[in-house]
Amino acid sequence: MDIEPRNPAPYRIGILPIPGFALMSYACTVEPFRAANLLSGETLYDVVHFALGGETRSSGQARVGAEYAVGETPAIDLLLVVAGGDPARFDDADALAWLGRMARRGV
Repeated sequence: MDIEPRNPAPYRIGILPIPGFALMSYACTVEPFRAANLLSGETLYDVVHFALGGETRSSGQARVGAEYAVGETPAIDLLLVVAGGDPARFDDADALAWLGRMARRGV
Protein backbone atom coordinates (compact mmCIF):
# COMPACT_ATOMS: atom_id res chain seq x y z
CA MET A 1 0.00 0.00 0.00
CA ASP A 2 1.42 3.37 -1.02
CA ILE A 3 1.04 6.21 1.42
CA GLU A 4 0.73 9.69 -0.04
CA PRO A 5 2.76 12.38 1.74
CA ARG A 6 0.55 14.88 3.56
CA ASN A 7 2.64 18.02 2.94
CA PRO A 8 1.04 20.05 5.72
CA ALA A 9 2.35 23.52 6.45
CA PRO A 10 5.64 23.29 8.35
CA TYR A 11 5.52 23.66 12.12
CA ARG A 12 7.11 27.09 12.63
CA ILE A 13 9.56 27.37 15.52
CA GLY A 14 11.04 30.64 16.75
CA ILE A 15 14.40 30.60 18.51
CA LEU A 16 15.58 33.44 20.73
CA PRO A 17 19.23 32.97 21.66
CA ILE A 18 20.08 35.17 24.63
CA PRO A 19 23.47 36.95 24.34
CA GLY A 20 26.13 34.64 25.76
CA PHE A 21 24.04 31.54 24.94
CA ALA A 22 25.67 28.11 25.19
CA LEU A 23 26.51 26.82 21.74
CA MET A 24 25.87 23.20 22.78
CA SER A 25 22.38 24.13 23.99
CA TYR A 26 21.71 25.92 20.72
CA ALA A 27 22.88 22.96 18.63
CA CYS A 28 20.78 20.55 20.70
CA THR A 29 17.76 22.78 20.11
CA VAL A 30 17.96 23.33 16.36
CA GLU A 31 19.75 20.23 15.07
CA PRO A 32 16.86 17.76 15.63
CA PHE A 33 14.58 19.95 13.47
CA ARG A 34 17.17 20.16 10.69
CA ALA A 35 17.72 16.40 10.82
CA ALA A 36 13.98 15.67 10.74
CA ASN A 37 13.63 17.83 7.62
CA LEU A 38 16.59 16.14 5.98
CA LEU A 39 15.51 12.58 6.81
CA SER A 40 11.89 13.14 5.83
CA GLY A 41 12.74 14.85 2.55
CA GLU A 42 10.17 17.51 3.47
CA THR A 43 10.16 20.75 5.40
CA LEU A 44 8.42 19.57 8.55
CA TYR A 45 9.90 22.37 10.67
CA ASP A 46 10.60 25.96 9.70
CA VAL A 47 13.06 27.42 12.22
CA VAL A 48 13.34 31.22 12.44
CA HIS A 49 15.51 33.30 14.73
CA PHE A 50 14.88 36.40 16.81
CA ALA A 51 17.53 38.76 18.15
CA LEU A 52 17.88 41.96 20.14
CA GLY A 53 20.01 43.25 17.26
CA GLY A 54 20.94 41.82 13.88
CA GLU A 55 22.69 38.83 15.42
CA THR A 56 23.43 37.23 18.77
CA ARG A 57 26.87 36.16 19.97
CA SER A 58 27.32 32.93 21.92
CA SER A 59 29.48 32.51 25.01
CA GLY A 60 32.36 32.08 22.54
CA GLN A 61 32.82 33.52 19.07
CA ALA A 62 29.82 31.94 17.32
CA ARG A 63 27.14 34.29 16.04
CA VAL A 64 23.57 33.54 15.02
CA GLY A 65 21.79 35.85 12.60
CA ALA A 66 18.10 36.63 12.92
CA GLU A 67 15.17 36.92 10.57
CA TYR A 68 13.18 38.93 13.12
CA ALA A 69 13.87 41.45 15.85
CA VAL A 70 12.62 40.95 19.37
CA GLY A 71 9.28 42.75 19.42
CA GLU A 72 8.09 41.47 16.05
CA THR A 73 5.23 38.98 16.11
CA PRO A 74 5.30 36.77 13.02
CA ALA A 75 3.17 33.65 12.95
CA ILE A 76 5.00 30.92 14.87
CA ASP A 77 3.77 27.79 16.61
CA LEU A 78 6.43 27.61 19.32
CA LEU A 79 9.03 29.96 20.77
CA LEU A 80 12.15 28.55 22.43
CA VAL A 81 14.72 30.57 24.38
CA VAL A 82 18.33 29.38 24.42
CA ALA A 83 20.53 30.78 27.17
CA GLY A 84 23.77 29.98 28.93
CA GLY A 85 25.71 30.90 32.02
CA ASP A 86 23.30 32.58 34.44
CA PRO A 87 20.09 33.29 32.49
CA ALA A 88 18.48 34.83 35.59
CA ARG A 89 20.81 37.82 35.06
CA PHE A 90 19.18 38.62 31.71
CA ASP A 91 17.29 41.84 32.36
CA ASP A 92 16.33 43.40 29.02
CA ALA A 93 12.93 44.88 29.93
CA ASP A 94 11.72 45.10 26.32
CA ALA A 95 12.67 41.49 25.57
CA LEU A 96 11.07 40.23 28.79
CA ALA A 97 7.86 42.15 28.04
CA TRP A 98 7.84 40.70 24.50
CA LEU A 99 8.33 37.19 25.89
CA GLY A 100 5.35 37.77 28.17
CA ARG A 101 3.22 38.88 25.22
CA MET A 102 4.29 35.85 23.20
CA ALA A 103 3.47 33.56 26.13
CA ARG A 104 -0.02 35.07 26.35
CA ARG A 105 -0.43 34.32 22.63
CA GLY A 106 0.30 30.69 23.49
CA VAL A 107 3.56 30.26 21.62
